[in-house]
Amino acid sequence: MSTLLKDYSRGCGRSLVIRFAATLIVIPLSCVFIFVPLWLVNALDMPVWILIISSFLFLTITFGGGVFYMWWVVYQRKLKLDAAFVPLGLEGSAYMTWFRQYHGAARGRQVDLYFQRGPMLILEVDTPLQTRMGVTGRQKDTQVLAGLLGKQEIAFDDPALSDLTVYGLDEAWVRSLVAQPEAADILHRLTALEGFFTRQQVIMRPGHFQLLFTGNRNMFSFDFPPERTQAWLDDVLRLAEIAESLPAPQVTAEESAAERMGERMRNTSPYLIPLVAVGTFVGILLCSGIIVAVVFLLEKAAQ
Repeated sequence: MSTLLKDYSRGCGRSLVIRFAATLIVIPLSCVFIFVPLWLVNALDMPVWILIISSFLFLTITFGGGVFYMWWVVYQRKLKLDAAFVPLGLEGSAYMTWFRQYHGAARGRQVDLYFQRGPMLILEVDTPLQTRMGVTGRQKDTQVLAGLLGKQEIAFDDPALSDLTVYGLDEAWVRSLVAQPEAADILHRLTALEGFFTRQQVIMRPGHFQLLFTGNRNMFSFDFPPERTQAWLDDVLRLAEIAESLPAPQVTAEESAAERMGERMRNTSPYLIPLVAVGTFVGILLCSGIIVAVVFLLEKAAQ
């Protein structure tokens, strides 16, 4: 089975587990706060405000519990990621509401790091070089997708490079970079699958050297040992230094419209979605409270 299919299968498995757990919680709550009060009102002629109050409690517990659970997950993730990346001299903040981003400088370069759903981890350092290159392991699906996009893999005679899949806009420049023994060692380390990720890629795009991690071998857990994250950053910085020491690439490129749009999206406020969610939740509670009060007052007036 290909890496993409395995990642998709594990993602479906995670979704099923979460939905099953939510069902086990919601069904008993529905029985206690919806169906039992509904039976009391219909069968025993109990006051209707009992059903309204129980429905209000059901909404409060389910929505409030969901919000608390999301906050707890985000907070625990923050603690884990901060422990891994703040020691690198990076400052963390919220990203896309539920995830984290880190920014700082190292060896005179801007360093940006993003963690988001997938899980996906992106570590970037800036560079004046304006070309494109991609290096990963020998995943078959990568070669298939590259072929569909019209990308031609760069072949090397050196057997030591046989476990790398390399693409580049300026083939001569890429060959000269990979020919550097230290650069080849770094590429091997950065694309080796040693942790829980299922894919590790080194990507060079105009203005950035990027280390991209995707997929998770585990169902839920992930871990970033600080010594490993420091090694990743050191290797990417050193690779950028080696690349910049070579003659500049002759075939260059500019950022695409999609890349520019991605940069703008990264800079949007991460708190818009939770503010809307909290506002909706408060609105539902207020409306429910008003309905309860009106029904109660009408029943009092009818007595």
